[in-house]
Amino acid sequence: MTGNTVTMVRNPYYFAVDQEGNQLPYIDKIEHRLFEAQDAFNLMIVQGQIDMQMRYVTSNDFTFYMENAEKSGYTVSNWKSANVWSLVPNLNVTDDVLRGLFENADVRKALSIAVDRELLNELAFSGLGEPRSTSPVSGSPYYSEELEAHWTDYDPEAANALLDSAGLGERDGDGYRLRPDGKRLQLVVETDQDAYANLLELLADNYRDVGIELLPRVIDRTQWDDNRENNNFEVQLIPFDRLTVIPADPRRMMGENNFAAQYYIWHETGGKSGMEPPADHPIRKVWASWGKASVAKTREEADAATNEMIAEFVKNGWVIGLVGEVATPVIVKNNFRNLPEGLVEDNITRGVGLARPQQMWIKQ
Repeated sequence: MTGNTVTMVRNPYYFAVDQEGNQLPYIDKIEHRLFEAQDAFNLMIVQGQIDMQMRYVTSNDFTFYMENAEKSGYTVSNWKSANVWSLVPNLNVTDDVLRGLFENADVRKALSIAVDRELLNELAFSGLGEPRSTSPVSGSPYYSEELEAHWTDYDPEAANALLDSAGLGERDGDGYRLRPDGKRLQLVVETDQDAYANLLELLADNYRDVGIELLPRVIDRTQWDDNRENNNFEVQLIPFDRLTVIPADPRRMMGENNFAAQYYIWHETGGKSGMEPPADHPIRKVWASWGKASVAKTREEADAATNEMIAEFVKNGWVIGLVGEVATPVIVKNNFRNLPEGLVEDNITRGVGLARPQQMWIKQ
């Protein structure tokens, strides 16, 4: 790494060759330039400095990319994202009152049905995604149409009723609900991507309609990760990924590093660290289902147990899905070759690694 540039050099002893015996990979060197803000990255694109890029090419800038494609010498290819942009309330938050509210299924349902996902999709994702829950995406062998729609109907009236019945009926002079301890019901929601600050503003409008004050925070990636790892957050906005081949990494649905990290640590350490969930907590069913799947003797038994785990995770609504299966723009310079179209981008299949980058080349 030199300055703000990370350089990767071709391995001359890579194990594969092409059909004519030529050594792969074709590309000798890849450079990644670091950037701090989305505008700076987009400027690199329109100045023709990007040969091929998928990561951080956002759907809400799709129109901008298309408008500049011809003069900047690139095309915009489309994959489909396996991510679901989601709100992640922290079940283990250090604020005792918030923790109690997040553990209340009626409160979680209210937080979900208070969201106008159709509006979010149109205004924050250029209409390129689908309103949905955080559940396996279509095309996954674990996809369920029923689970995809769980708690996704926009119904602020019902959300208000659920919050009232959860003991949050009192309001202050500005119309915001009061917590059981008399404080205003505020939720600090963090993201590490300034490109989605507008999404947080739209969510703030939705939650204001049901008497909840959402306080958006755009912070840097290091702090965002540290807050999650150190149990120092209330709610985070994340692209919840690994929603294709679920058994390849079930930890996301088991709470690891997101909605119930302290419970997960307790589970993984046999009670030596972390926070023990109550004896009747449904997350124990998630863990038990994966336990059955991981020792199953047949694929059918393993899939049945995996589907039990997925259903338990989704129906409890611990993670609030917003918009997913977003068309993922890919910037492709006009002289860049061998990038296939129409694949599914998921971290578990290593993103663009699924497209065999060793076979990509640049026409001179």
